[in-house]
Amino acid sequence: MKNNLILLAVLLQIMITFSCSSDDDNSSDSFIKARFNNTNVEFKITSVEELGPFTVDGYTYFDIKVIAEAKNDPNKTIIISSEKGPIGDNLIWRFDYYHQSLFYSKVDGLFSTNITENSHNKYIGVFSGTIRTSDGSNVITLSNGVFNVHY
Repeated sequence: MKNNLILLAVLLQIMITFSCSSDDDNSSDSFIKARFNNTNVEFKITSVEELGPFTVDGYTYFDIKVIAEAKNDPNKTIIISSEKGPIGDNLIWRFDYYHQSLFYSKVDGLFSTNITENSHNKYIGVFSGTIRTSDGSNVITLSNGVFNVHY
């Protein structure tokens, strides 16, 4: 009986140790990177949310929303949103960038995305194109954009 209790305690400790470490591994692998005009910027993921369910014309879906902050400048923030699940081209419906008091969003027709994985707590893809302020006075060209989010 005493041996069974010791074995149970050891197994419980092993399960707790491994379950905690896997959560830490997921968040450390997540990032968003891109070239903003001529400057490379890397972002760390600050939150990932699953929003919904939403129902439109009998179709029910969830959205995924990722918020990330520049590693070296907390005044730079990106928000990316799309439907959870589908993969393919131009499925990201929200790509916003905040830098201090300026707000930029993607320019339809001049911004492209490709989601390559969007399930099992992975959200992975690429992006490039033009973002601008609502009045068009400030424009940024993004290239080599990649996101790899594990949540």
